[in-house]
Amino acid sequence: MSHGMSTTMRNVFAALVLLGSFGAAQAAMPEGRWQGLMEADDDATRVTVTHRAEMLTLSFGEPGNCRLPAELLKQGAGLATFRFNPPANGGKFCGGLYPGSVQIALEGAALRVSFARAGRAWSGVLAPVASL
Repeated sequence: MSHGMSTTMRNVFAALVLLGSFGAAQAAMPEGRWQGLMEADDDATRVTVTHRAEMLTLSFGEPGNCRLPAELLKQGAGLATFRFNPPANGGKFCGGLYPGSVQIALEGAALRVSFARAGRAWSGVLAPVASL
């Protein structure tokens, strides 16, 4: 193998390693708080998602008006799945989500949140909320 080819191969390998490590760094979901609208067909509700360590909390506005904790189940490649725990404050909407899971995908600084409830797919892109 010529010196030029060897240098080219090393550069390609270094670029792949760099991209791989960048992708791995992006895979972990950051801690923080996000807010936005989640929709299913013609229904919508405001939601706040808070992530700390391996716990997630979804706080729903009307018509849900409830709070639901979830634990990290699996994570990788910019996607995390959390398993819902029993609702913290009851509520029919949150009660219908347990036992279930929510998928969180990173989209830059935003989160794409999706789950199914009563056979309907809910989803939304939530924007980060600045800390006070």
